[in-house]
Amino acid sequence: MKAVLKNPGGKALSWAYGLAVFLALFSGFGQMPILKRYYFSDLPLMGWSQDFYILSDLHYLAAVVLLFLLAWRVSLAAKVRATFKWGPKTKFGWFLLLVLTISGACKAIVNTGAYIPPNILVILDFCHLGSAMVFMISGLAALIMGRKAAQPT
Repeated sequence: MKAVLKNPGGKALSWAYGLAVFLALFSGFGQMPILKRYYFSDLPLMGWSQDFYILSDLHYLAAVVLLFLLAWRVSLAAKVRATFKWGPKTKFGWFLLLVLTISGACKAIVNTGAYIPPNILVILDFCHLGSAMVFMISGLAALIMGRKAAQPT
């Protein structure tokens, strides 16, 4: 029989997960020139947000942190039964993260100089962007629904 752990890692891992997701979304959308287009990078102390290479490095860093946290979570779940307050809670959430991971890894391989035909690359880009947007929207919906459910009536 497996032991049951309630939210292993505590609030620190919840915050690390949330910060990594935010940084991945911010840097991912920032690599498209929307931050400059909508004058976000003109705000004080935000000039760095128009630099593609800084955002690219930040995106890779956030992806590494996310992959580490999710690998730790999966390996812990194989040993003990645990309930987590962070990360995907449904098969759909895990599927979205799988699509994001595979498409992101393929995009990273392209950045090393490997050749992928342009039409496949466009499909890969839309797949990565689409799954990121669905992940973001479903995560926000889960946060909103969770807060409404937790409020006393």
